[in-house]
Amino acid sequence: MILAFVVRLAAKILAATVRTPLAFASLRCMSAKKSEIAMAARKTLGAAIGTALALGAVSHLSAAPLPAVPSQNGTICVEAARPGTGDDASPRAVVTAAAAALGARGFTILNDPDHAAYIAEVTLRQEEVGTARAKVRAGGPSVAGAGLSLPLPSGKYNLVPLMRSQLYLEIRKRGGPAVLWHGAAVTVRSVAARDGSEEQVASALSLAALQDYPNQSTQIASVP
Repeated sequence: MILAFVVRLAAKILAATVRTPLAFASLRCMSAKKSEIAMAARKTLGAAIGTALALGAVSHLSAAPLPAVPSQNGTICVEAARPGTGDDASPRAVVTAAAAALGARGFTILNDPDHAAYIAEVTLRQEEVGTARAKVRAGGPSVAGAGLSLPLPSGKYNLVPLMRSQLYLEIRKRGGPAVLWHGAAVTVRSVAARDGSEEQVASALSLAALQDYPNQSTQIASVP
């Protein structure tokens, strides 16, 4: 009986001896797993917080009010570009053409910038990009030399400048620096073309620049 007790005691001690390192190993494994789970949880929480912040920023930006496009039944004053901005055309011709185009869109044109709700600034830049052959009308003059004008018979051709004209139109609220709407249009025409006068070019470009109004386009309208 004593022998049996000793055998059972030895067996318990041996079992305990074997379980102890296993228990420590299990604890280490559980600790490692807990550490991994905690790290994954922190990463997930961080990602969630980052996403929430990003969504909040986007929501804040999207909620920011956009500048209101000028009402088409409002009052507006048309002005030529300030001196030194590269405006090559006659300010009067450009302003008249732009005012007519804005009037066709429903604006009420005022000549006094202090009483108009909006200010439109228009610029027409022109540059010679080549030459074109133009048929000279019967009896039409042609410059030959410095200041010498000679009539050419019908059926003859003469080289005339080919002009690239680009019009810019910007609308602002009176007293405000922000551009509420802008448009642009470009054409290349011979100065001898039937529609090549400064007034005709300015009129065609003004209408083309406003063709999408009140929608804002990033494209420059092309006019034949």
